[in-house]
Amino acid sequence: MPIAKPKRRIRALVLDFDGVILDTESALIGAAAEVHRAHGVPFDPDTLLHGAGTVFAFDPWAAFPPEVPRRRLRAEHELACAAAFARLPLLPGVERWLDEAARLGLALGIASNSTNAYIGDHLSRLGLRGKFHVVTGRDGVAHPKPAPDVYLRTVERLGVRPEEAIAVEDSFTGATSARRAGLHVIGVPGPSTTGHDLSAAHHRVRSLAELSVSDAIARFLR
Repeated sequence: MPIAKPKRRIRALVLDFDGVILDTESALIGAAAEVHRAHGVPFDPDTLLHGAGTVFAFDPWAAFPPEVPRRRLRAEHELACAAAFARLPLLPGVERWLDEAARLGLALGIASNSTNAYIGDHLSRLGLRGKFHVVTGRDGVAHPKPAPDVYLRTVERLGVRPEEAIAVEDSFTGATSARRAGLHVIGVPGPSTTGHDLSAAHHRVRSLAELSVSDAIARFLR
């Protein structure tokens, strides 16, 4: 008698944070543009747009003359970011996905290239801290995305295997990380990542509002 194959199942949902839950990337870039405008300095967003989702060394104030203190520019940027963040709504479909995942009994995690403190501050402001069982930022692993570490650590903490989890990512860096870790990947580009190569994702949608969690699960269990 042939041995029956174990039934495949999805037990967890792991979301990126920036660009998937909130469009913080556009807010950060917009705040940098605001600082440039205030000083009458031309602003080119292309490098920041290309680097969305990454942890990389880039000086957003390179166009400023050296006599302008960088500490002052960083402080102005932080104030502009704080004002922009306070106005940010959840991206389309996110609230419905979180509610449906809870009804389905899925473990919920965040795997991000941002820091744990940054993510925690946003979740507290939004009243979402209790929604997630695990939050893993870049400061919780040895190597940030596109390395698979943050996803491998998240599924380990959730108590599931990579193939039992769906990742939702908006950037090339994030989709590559999740795919390398062995998760099922849905690509959902945001305003700052529409030009990114999301070929590492198994499926791509314009918004999480386009499909339900149940539909997403069905796509990977066919």
